[in-house]
Amino acid sequence: MNQDAIDRALRDEPEVTPSRDFSHRVMRTVRTEAANRKAMPFPWQLLGGGLALSAGLTLFGVLSGAAPPDAALAEPPAYLTASLAWLSATLAGSLALAWWSMRFAGRS
Repeated sequence: MNQDAIDRALRDEPEVTPSRDFSHRVMRTVRTEAANRKAMPFPWQLLGGGLALSAGLTLFGVLSGAAPPDAALAEPPAYLTASLAWLSATLAGSLALAWWSMRFAGRS
């Protein structure tokens, strides 16, 4: 079959459109589902558990790696400073993402 025959067959083919009733039923169903849709809740329990776990692990790391109790520390050890910096950055990032997701979910 040459290109002209294909073009002619496609051009002469009748247009297929859904019936008016079908379109109305589909759109009514879509609108009903959109109106009944509930927002997905933010997993606060997981956030709280993760924060508690990270705080516990940080406390464990500080207590297990710190100097003996009778020794006075003039300044915190370098590993503690870096750990607290990472922890605070992670916490700030998590809170920012939580705030953004709540704001984004409110728009939908």
